[in-house]
Formats: sequence, structure tokens, C-alpha cells
Amino acid sequence: MKPHFQTTAALIAFLVVTATMASVTGASASDAETAPYPHKPIRLIVPQPPGGTGDSLGRVVAKHLFAAMGQPVIVENRPGASSSIGVELAARSAPDGYTLLLASSTGLIVNPLMMPSLRVDPIKELDPVGIISEGTILLVAHPDFPANDLRELVTMAKKAPGEISYATWGPASPAYVCMQMIASATGIQMIHVAYKGGTPLVTDMIGGHIKVGFADSVSAYGPIQAGKLKVLASCAGRSDAFPDAPSFKDQGIDFEFSWRNFLLVPAGTPAPIVKRLNEAFTRIQATAEFAKQLKELGSSAVAIQPPLDELKPIIRRDMHTLKSIVGQADIKPE
Repeated sequence: MKPHFQTTAALIAFLVVTATMASVTGASASDAETAPYPHKPIRLIVPQPPGGTGDSLGRVVAKHLFAAMGQPVIVENRPGASSSIGVELAARSAPDGYTLLLASSTGLIVNPLMMPSLRVDPIKELDPVGIISEGTILLVAHPDFPANDLRELVTMAKKAPGEISYATWGPASPAYVCMQMIASATGIQMIHVAYKGGTPLVTDMIGGHIKVGFADSVSAYGPIQAGKLKVLASCAGRSDAFPDAPSFKDQGIDFEFSWRNFLLVPAGTPAPIVKRLNEAFTRIQATAEFAKQLKELGSSAVAIQPPLDELKPIIRRDMHTLKSIVGQADIKPE
């Protein structure tokens, strides 16, 4: 065969192979776009560090969603800035159902009120799929701390204004708001010590490095059960996980704050996908196993999962209530 014909034959062969590969690749991409949801792993962003409250809940949720959806659900911890880093990452992610967010009342309700520089609007940029759990924020103390309830702490603080330190996980946290409600109602002055998260706070309290502070019910559950911390008050009403803990209202402070954890997706996620996730999670949330696992963490599953169209109004209502309380008490970030 002459060189000219050899070159031409080789070129034709190359074009045939290239066209075939393009056809196969195109078919694969098209198949991927039209494949039933979900057809690949899902990531669950948790805006808290490993070992924290959200991380513990996130891994329980991920396990159950894996069984329900048939695809791995991978927990991705993105802590920082009172959970706003992880919340913003989720809000900026593709609205395709493959990014979920576990966010608490801190990221959804308190941060927008207490952080003017916040770059994300959770109400507009995220859509809730379901309520994962409800819990409380606890005022806790080291076992050797003299006060055994909120009233006794107030008495101590009045005798020593500006001398007793208390811990929270930041000035934009629900814990800080809880303390400011106490200060507003009683006039006490205490020194605020801000931690980067609930887990290091609880660790320091167990070690006696700081004797009184606030902890979410999940972080505090194990240490309280082990006698390493004692409960002075519950910021919400009486808790199923801590039935003996007196509430703020029981002790003369007219304030309640229920801490909820939500499962959310970026706004604009297709309605059929949101519906699919909501239906799957509603079935999960109704199981005895899920309720048991949450109770073991010191939290509670909601008695009845609200309908999908009522979830965002719940967040708005909680925000409106807290905004009114914060305004009346003139609470501002430090």
C-alpha cells in the first residue's frame, strides 16, 4: 500500500474510533442526567467539628438515609464562625439533591440576629426537608461548684458581681442569649468566656478549668449521666432526656428556647427531590430505633414530623419570637 493510502486509512480509522467514543461518552452523560435520584453518593454538611453535637446527630442521620436512599451519605464537617461557614457552603452548593445540611437553631435563627456581617440568609437560601431533633440548652456546672440551681447561682453572682466566669460557645450563640436573658431579668454581672465549640467547652468544664456555663443537651448528656457535670437549669421547658432539670420558668426567668436541628437543602433544589427526601426522612424519624438513638445522645425526635410546607414557617416563627425577646432585653453581641 502506498504511503498516501496508508495515511488516509489511518485517519479514517482514527475518526471512526473518536466518533464511537464520543457517542458512548455522550450516552453516559445523558444517562447520568436522567438517572433516577439518587444515583451517586450524597454529602451531608455538618457545620461542627468531629465529635461535636452536630457530628453525632449527622452520623445517625447519614446511617438511616443510606438505608432509605440506597446511596452512601458522607458526613463532611465544616466547622467555624458559630456554624456559619458550613451553612454558607451548603447554601452556595448546587441545588441538585446531592448536598444536604444539618443545621441547628444557632445557624438558622441566632446567627442572622446576632451576626450583622453574615453573608447568607438561611430563610431565602436554604429549604428545610425535616426536623431532625428537638433539645434544650442547659446551664451546667462542675460538681464542686457551690450552686445547685439557677436561683443559687444568681444569689452567688449578686454577692460577687463581675467575679464569676461562665462559658458559652460564642457571643452569637443561643447559650449567650440564654445568659443575657438571666442577666436582664436579675441584674447580675458575670464574666463571659467564649469557646470555639461545645465539645472543648464541656471538656474544660469536666476538668474544672471553668466551673459554670452552658452546653447543648447532646454534648452534656454523657458527662451529666456520669456525674461529671450537674444541671442548674434548662433553657427550654422540662426535657425528656433531663426530666429532673428545672426550667428557667420554674426558677423565675420568663424565657424558653427550644433548640431544633433541621435537615436542609440549597434553595432551588427540584421539588420532586425535596419531596423524596422529606418522605424518606419522615419514615426514618417515625421509627423507634431512630428515637432511641437520639435519646441516647440526649436529644428527642419530634412527636410528629410537620408537613413539608410548614417547616419554613416554623423557622420564621422561631426567629420572630427570638428577635422580639432579644430586642426587648436589648441583647447585643460582645
